[in-house]
Amino acid sequence: MREQVVSSFLLLAGTAGVLVPVTLLLGVLLALQAAPWFSWTVNALSDLGIPPGSGLFFNGAMVCAGVLLLLFSLGVRIRVSRTAGMMLSLAAVMLVGVGLVSERAFWVHWVISGSFFFLLVGTFLFFWFHTSVHDKMFMKSSRGLCGIAVVSTGWFWFFPGAAVPEVCVLVPAFFWCAWVGVVILIMPALAQKKTLRQSTPAISG
Repeated sequence: MREQVVSSFLLLAGTAGVLVPVTLLLGVLLALQAAPWFSWTVNALSDLGIPPGSGLFFNGAMVCAGVLLLLFSLGVRIRVSRTAGMMLSLAAVMLVGVGLVSERAFWVHWVISGSFFFLLVGTFLFFWFHTSVHDKMFMKSSRGLCGIAVVSTGWFWFFPGAAVPEVCVLVPAFFWCAWVGVVILIMPALAQKKTLRQSTPAISG
């Protein structure tokens, strides 16, 4: 019974990981449609959260994606690594905070968003150096994501805004969540359910 509950939860957590990039991309695209003033070279993504029109989509997407990321992180904590899952959980809480506290409260928002990026990259650094049953897969993907995060800061030399570096980090990171959601959480859970069904004897009347 307990194995079935865990397997069902992992399916839910994996699905949440898949929905994280979908939710974020959809919310940002809708916010961009409501913000013709937005410039990729001048603005930060969080600027979309200030006006009422774009803010409804952007802030809502951040909160929803944060909740999904939190659910996903609990699956990571069970299946992959307790420490990495806890770091990802904290990052999820910060992502919800990005949606709840707009740039009107500039310093508070800056601390929250900075903490989110720090925790997100810290999670990948942990995967890079932490050995587990999935060490090769996580090591390679996490190394690439850390490299992207470092290289993306170079865009600040060309653009005054933060939107491009933010996208360079967030898009690969959240598609990584979708990949992990499918490969690590959903597929083993499905395989486990199938095994349990096959091993359960049929009850004849």
